[in-house]
Amino acid sequence: LGRLQELDPESLDTILLRAKYLAAQSKLPDARELLETCRDRYAQELRWWLTALELSLEAGDWTGVGQLLSEAKEACGPHVE
Repeated sequence: LGRLQELDPESLDTILLRAKYLAAQSKLPDARELLETCRDRYAQELRWWLTALELSLEAGDWTGVGQLLSEAKEACGPHVE
């Protein structure tokens, strides 16, 4: 993760990996905040939405999960990746 952050700190892969790392350290609020900071930039990336959903599920935020699913459908539309 450290090397990836040096090479491309703003890439989606780096951000998602960092968010998952924070979550694994029981820092869910920090992980969710990190994702929110780049939401507009990656709003059409299904991987962003899946990670956001994963973190909301882990936090037990069922209302947030429902809201994210609705927003993901609107942002990404129906497609298979």
